[in-house]
Amino acid sequence: MNGKVLLTALPLLVLSGCMQFELSAEDLMRPPALTEEQLEISTALERAVGASDIKYKYPENGEYRSSFLFYDLD
Repeated sequence: MNGKVLLTALPLLVLSGCMQFELSAEDLMRPPALTEEQLEISTALERAVGASDIKYKYPENGEYRSSFLFYDLD
């Protein structure tokens, strides 16, 4: 009987979602993955600048919320 209770209680405790440590929202967030075109531009920029630890700035609001904006001028 005690074994059945333990086998039932243990998964419930593990899978309950209660964590013994807290993670901040910044630790859980990551920037969206770049598209193939954006990745090519990022790689070219890194080669031109000579640094691979470039930090991109993203607009916090507005219609265009990407670090790379593409606009056809034709």
